[in-house]
Amino acid sequence: MALQNDAKFTFPTTRKALSTFPAVAEIGLVEYYEGGRRIGVTVKSKEQGEAVIAHVKANMKDEHPELICYAPKNPRGIEMKAGK
Repeated sequence: MALQNDAKFTFPTTRKALSTFPAVAEIGLVEYYEGGRRIGVTVKSKEQGEAVIAHVKANMKDEHPELICYAPKNPRGIEMKAGK
């Protein structure tokens, strides 16, 4: 993520990649600050998190997502929609 992006940046490339995740309606995209500006995906289970990671790796070649169990304080939710 580019640090110079606007504070209300909506991460269009990430949203586009996640829009084709089969259970997109069950996940959430959030931005938060923890040792710097970060972006995360909220999931309902470890298995779903692993599936999101596999999907992101398959659709965003330069990304290296990690699965962590963490609930950030005051995250900013970013709207996502299902895509094609």
